[in-house]
Amino acid sequence: MNKSDTSLCMGCMNPLREDGSCGFCEYQGDHAFHNPDYLPPGTSLQDRYLLGRVDRYNGEGATYIGYDRLRKSRVWIREYFPTTLAGRRADTGFLEPLPGMGAQCKALMSDFQDLCNEVRRLSISDAVIPILDAFCANNTVYAIYEDLGVQSLEDYLIDHGGKLSLEETQKLMMPLLNTVDNIHAQGSLHRGLSPYTIYIDEAGRLYLWDFALAATRTAKSELSAELFNGYSAPEQYSANGWQGSWTDVYALGALLYRVLTGFVPPKSIMRSPDRPLATLAELTDVPQAISDAVQKAMELSTNQRTQVVGSVAGQLLQRESDSTMVYDNLAREKKELARIRAQERAEKHRLTLRNILYVALALVVTVLFLFGAVWYYVTHYGADAIRGNHSSSSAESSLWEEESGAAVPDNAVPLFVGKKLVDIQSNQAYQERFDFVIKEEFNDIYEAGIVVSQSPTEGTAMVNRGNVTLVVSKGKEELEVPALVGKTRSEAMVILTELGIQFEFLEKAEPSISPDTVITTLPEEGTKIDLKRDKVILMITPAADSSSKSTPAQEASSSRPPSFFDSLDLDDDE
Repeated sequence: MNKSDTSLCMGCMNPLREDGSCGFCEYQGDHAFHNPDYLPPGTSLQDRYLLGRVDRYNGEGATYIGYDRLRKSRVWIREYFPTTLAGRRADTGFLEPLPGMGAQCKALMSDFQDLCNEVRRLSISDAVIPILDAFCANNTVYAIYEDLGVQSLEDYLIDHGGKLSLEETQKLMMPLLNTVDNIHAQGSLHRGLSPYTIYIDEAGRLYLWDFALAATRTAKSELSAELFNGYSAPEQYSANGWQGSWTDVYALGALLYRVLTGFVPPKSIMRSPDRPLATLAELTDVPQAISDAVQKAMELSTNQRTQVVGSVAGQLLQRESDSTMVYDNLAREKKELARIRAQERAEKHRLTLRNILYVALALVVTVLFLFGAVWYYVTHYGADAIRGNHSSSSAESSLWEEESGAAVPDNAVPLFVGKKLVDIQSNQAYQERFDFVIKEEFNDIYEAGIVVSQSPTEGTAMVNRGNVTLVVSKGKEELEVPALVGKTRSEAMVILTELGIQFEFLEKAEPSISPDTVITTLPEEGTKIDLKRDKVILMITPAADSSSKSTPAQEASSSRPPSFFDSLDLDDDE
């Protein structure tokens, strides 16, 4: 991991002024906040790519702003970094799998490489942000995306009043629908279509970006899921939900709903037949046929939902007086469904092979564990067993009879790991035999209240009233940012302190809001954060007697909230 001095701003990759400041953005250089889990700005990759600040990240990895020294142009650098499976060495920047996660981490890295190759292939013929290069470094994979100077569709909509007319929507969205349809025809899915992953250039052309692994766009998978409320289909909120072209159809229907009405539809799993979604025809003056098409695309049931994008595209162009579709939807849908079912069978076969591999590894580990247990018993109790000191009845009683309250035979400490602490504390036999020392720690695997480790270990001989130390899980060291907007400084401090969340205040003058009141938070309310490494930034109005003034960076506003890793003009007090 090499760091390079540069005359470029690490926030936007534009040239710095002579005094070292940037005239294009508010990035504060060495004073800007940096999450140590990610590579520091100024890192050089392959002696060619200069890496700047983190722009965004999800459970699969991080996207940095970057610079290609060879092409002398700005690029985007995507790094495979599954935070639930791997960590980073601070001294080298190398990624290392967490204990027991090596096989999953490697398998998903292979899938990430396949995804990069797939995106490169798709970008040749479709409106997809192209990958210029991909390579391995730091024990992981990097993809270099071309910077086309685009903005998100969400920002574009905000700049144009929040919604578009039917004519504008048809002109803008038809090429996108065709692109997604072509991608499906090639056997690929996006799974994350939303105004935040679709981009538009100055000529009004839409591009797809932010393709991700299936696990990244599926809840309860091995990765932290990145789902887009209002746009992700119901099946993406379940690890057992089967995904296909209909998954992207739901997102496109929700996208059309957003563009035409200006409203983001409710989270799909919050919808139900008892609470029907207001139709386009009820909210706008679009033809009933188009309203029905969007409603059909957003059906909660995958069987009732429109299956292919071509049907949505044809219906979007339909007029009230039309009696035929632009496309022969029925024939096309049958053909597409046949292809999808074949793809499903192939995917299920691939997943079955992977599951068999995982089961085989689990069996090997289990056999080794059992062998170790037998070896331990033979070396510790084998001689006594041969001499007859252990009768069959005492051997049978070696199991801890929790229900009857029987004592542990031969002074052996039982296995507490995996048990609930409340059950241990309510067991009279345990309480008579041992003095327990309880320690708590966060744990990503065990639920809160479950014993993670013990000392002494299972089987250790111990006299009555010996001390047994139990380390108990406090659950994941991850919390959602609470609702703080509108609260006073002191109220916010009390809430965050009780939750154990690190925080910092930034002042911003806002005459219409009472002094010492929280205006906004970064990350926003409901965002999950890691208690060890993340900090909540609270933008707050100055106190009534405060003489301090906010900096230009603090007073700057934008049509969208900045990334958590954007420049926050923080003072480094450490």
